[in-house]
Amino acid sequence: MARVKLTVNEITLRVEKHLKQIAKRTHSDELILQLIQSKTVNQFTEEDTRKLKNKYHKILELNRLAELMDSICTIAKGDRSDIENDIVFFSGYEDPSSQTDERLKIALKMLRNYNRRVPDSIKQKAHDEIKNSFHSSYRQEKQKIKDRKQENHEKFFLGSALISFFKSQNIEMNYLDITLKMIELYQIKNYFRKELFLKSETKEFKFSEQGRNFNDKKNAILSDPKNPFK
Repeated sequence: MARVKLTVNEITLRVEKHLKQIAKRTHSDELILQLIQSKTVNQFTEEDTRKLKNKYHKILELNRLAELMDSICTIAKGDRSDIENDIVFFSGYEDPSSQTDERLKIALKMLRNYNRRVPDSIKQKAHDEIKNSFHSSYRQEKQKIKDRKQENHEKFFLGSALISFFKSQNIEMNYLDITLKMIELYQIKNYFRKELFLKSETKEFKFSEQGRNFNDKKNAILSDPKNPFK
């Protein structure tokens, strides 16, 4: 039986109905919905019509994949293939609390691959690549979070040590002003280079009361259990 070709107006109505029923629309969905609501069909450009039809075909594909997902989920867990179990697992069907946008994207990619008419060996290889891509990106994201936490820990520790030092010197000036002044001095000339000071000056400071106080403070900072630079 030949498929009836829909008019642009019919496609528009179906796409609009579908998008309005979605609880969480994508940016692409929102753009298409804005297009439909801002123009009449007669005002659509060729580009507008192309975008609309592309969205309609994507909706049809998603509906077919949703039906396929439903049929896979009706299979007993013990009777499913490894690919089918992975699809159900990543979709969050059996554990809604584990569902994330990223996992849903992976489940959709797995479904598309599962629905391909290719030899099982090719399908399995593609499936493994999709699965590995998720684990790889997941590990990278975990490492980024770990790195951010470490960086924040270091910043907090350094700031805390600097403020503690200022307080010990009874410095009442705004801490931010002092920090900016330190940066300014460093920009003008690298005051942290030992070569800027004579050995006699360094020695004199080291054995002075100020030097001993500084050394005690330094040792306290280095031995702090919260020190992230150990």
